[in-house]
Formats: sequence, structure tokens, C-alpha cells
Amino acid sequence: MFQALKQGDRLCAPTVGRWTPSALPGTWLRSGVSLGTLLRSGVSHAVMVPEGVDGIVGKVSPSEWVEYGAPLIEIGTAVAGASPVAEDVRESGVPDGCIAVVSESDGTIYLSPDPQSPPFAPVGGSFAPKATLALIEVMKTFSPVRSAVAGRMERVFVSSGSAVQSGTTLFWIRTV
Repeated sequence: MFQALKQGDRLCAPTVGRWTPSALPGTWLRSGVSLGTLLRSGVSHAVMVPEGVDGIVGKVSPSEWVEYGAPLIEIGTAVAGASPVAEDVRESGVPDGCIAVVSESDGTIYLSPDPQSPPFAPVGGSFAPKATLALIEVMKTFSPVRSAVAGRMERVFVSSGSAVQSGTTLFWIRTV
């Protein structure tokens, strides 16, 4: 496991290797969350968000061979339909007009069907009731996280490929 290097508004490769991202544009960065993996000398190493980083994933470098210090993720500050919210706001309550979607089980969450595909429900994106918002993997079994209502994705609290626990807030959905 490695911590990404913070260089300005970028998180960069802490070593050489084949980069495979798991973070998707629009997801929130928090210390200790996995950004993806670097395959180096046949061993896969998780690349984690370093301490003190606050923002959202803006742009993600594609899967490719990277050198030390190569940009992996650009940190954004705003996404259409959302704004950075302090972590304590998340804990104190959901904004008016929004509902929280929480994990029903422990597992690994995936925000898209595969690393090359766009997210099921990007921030600002609209969807119908029963739309798939994410997948949670438990013991090689993938279960969909579905929306109970029609809405628009207001905020994503997790990164693709990260571990979640039962009761973890995954999303805020603005009802329409």
C-alpha cells in the first residue's frame, strides 16, 4: 500500500507501475480511501489518498504504465449540482429535499460496471426509481444498490473499490 504524492491540485504516482484507477470523477476524496492500484514487479499495491486532501475527483488518468510523480488524479473543487460539504454536515443531517442512501451490508462498492465505464449515477445525473446506483461485492457476489425514488445524484461519499460497512452513507439523492 502506498500513499499518493500531493503536488498542487494533483495526486501523483508514489512509484512506477501499471496504474489502474478505482476512483471516479465526482467522488469525494478522504484520507485513507483507495484511488486505485499500481502493479509493480508482479505485485498489486493500493494507492491511497494522503492526509489533508479535501475535494472531489476531477479527472482520472487512464490505465497505463506510469513513472514516479506522474499525475493520477486531478483534484476538483466543484461539480455541477454539488458543492463541497464538510464531513460534520454529513453526520448532522441530510439537506432539505434530499434522501440518504446507506449500505445494507459490509463489502466493496463499485460505482460503475467496470473501470472503463462511466458511473451508474454521476453527480448531477438524473435517474428513475429502481435505477442501479452502485454494486456492492460480498464474497464474490455483486448486489445492486438501487434508488427507491426518481432523483438526481447530489453527493457521492465513497470511492469506487473502497470498503463500506453496513449503515455507511453512500449517496445523497435530491428527489424530483
